[in-house]
Amino acid sequence: MIASKRHLLIVGSIFIYLSCLFVAKRSSHVDFNDKLREELPGWKKSQNLGDSTKIAKKEAIWNKMRGVLKPVRRNKHWEKSRNLSANFSANKVKNTKAFPRKKYPLPPENALLNVAWFSLRTFWHGRHYPRLFNCIKQGKVIVSNAELDPDGIRQADVVLFAGGFEDEALWERLRAERDPGQLWLLNTDESPFTAKTHIPPIHMRDITFNITFTYRSNADISSPYGYFVANATKARKLAQKVNYHEKSPKLAAWMSSHCDTIAWNRTGFVWDLSQFLTIDKYGLCGNMTCGNATKYWERVVNNWCKRILGQYKFIFALENSCCTEYISEKFWHILRHYDAIPIVVGAPKEDYERLAPPRSFIYAADFESMEGLADYIKQVAADPTLYNSYFEWKEQGEVNVSHEKQRRIGYTAANCRILEYLQGSNITQGHHDLHGPAWLGGCSECGDKKILRNYRNSGYSYIQN
Repeated sequence: MIASKRHLLIVGSIFIYLSCLFVAKRSSHVDFNDKLREELPGWKKSQNLGDSTKIAKKEAIWNKMRGVLKPVRRNKHWEKSRNLSANFSANKVKNTKAFPRKKYPLPPENALLNVAWFSLRTFWHGRHYPRLFNCIKQGKVIVSNAELDPDGIRQADVVLFAGGFEDEALWERLRAERDPGQLWLLNTDESPFTAKTHIPPIHMRDITFNITFTYRSNADISSPYGYFVANATKARKLAQKVNYHEKSPKLAAWMSSHCDTIAWNRTGFVWDLSQFLTIDKYGLCGNMTCGNATKYWERVVNNWCKRILGQYKFIFALENSCCTEYISEKFWHILRHYDAIPIVVGAPKEDYERLAPPRSFIYAADFESMEGLADYIKQVAADPTLYNSYFEWKEQGEVNVSHEKQRRIGYTAANCRILEYLQGSNITQGHHDLHGPAWLGGCSECGDKKILRNYRNSGYSYIQN
């Protein structure tokens, strides 16, 4: 009997304990959207996450935010530090009227940075915003998506322009809504020619940007597609004596998914060169396939494609436009993954010579005719010593390819780079003239090169209007 009573007492205690837990859980139930509205005054009812019946999903996201990504309430220093541009001394700023002389401290650790993301890219609009990015070193940054609503930028510390639109009236409204202490940031990994709609038209070039986040080495936040790291000691230890000429039995290949380029007719160039040289053409612009991938990046990391393209001695890396330092991932992947010699058209030759490994490529515009280029490729292919000399750079350093997460603001890593830059000690915010030589003015007509003269497109006049 005594044992039975003890058993009943234990069971009863457990029941009472579980009941208390259940009541506590019910009383602590929160609505995800209510909490977001509490933490973020700009959050609207219309911005609810998904259908109202998906409570479990909302709670799961909020619980995650309460843990790792919990938003921090604005503190007493917030009003003083809301506009980060006020933290930059006036002697570092070209236009002191736009950036008044103030000496406010940076937001304390874990403060929220209000960022408006202004974009025409509709596939971003449907995502869950505001989004909170967890930056371990810099604190946390909140991103609100303004889409195409100029009213959405009024309270923003930073406005990110990451997608193009061609609407002069919209630019006028944005100029009118711009806060004098607000930072405008251009983010793109496309060439200035391709991303022309990211910036105002030339007759509105007085609308300037304060920060650039591009592949250019002179950008405020520079994120190139790839880079060469010289380290002769390490390279010699890792380098293996490889006969690259013997390793690659096939001659030349080209892979592309964008056939109709505005700047120049690169597809026609490859097909015409095929009259003098055997070129296997992969992707949407050719007659051969490389795995099931449809996008260029998917094909690059596809192991089957690596095996196929790794059999070629030469691979064409033809950029969609000819702009300063625009050397995209196609070039760097050839050096990193395929052990082939890239044949290039794109940036000025001096850019390749400065940024790429020494003597690692063939610059097509060095030749005056198709026949001349084809003859040289055949000459290199027929001479093992000459061919292998294009890989001597492997004893001097290595090539690294950057990931898109480092340069596209849809990812945490890129947002944290912005926050790191804003908190840096050597910040020199000015007004960038994006129609000048530092950006759009750094593009030239590919058809200026003699070998490309027959492949001009009318598109170059597009960047001059």
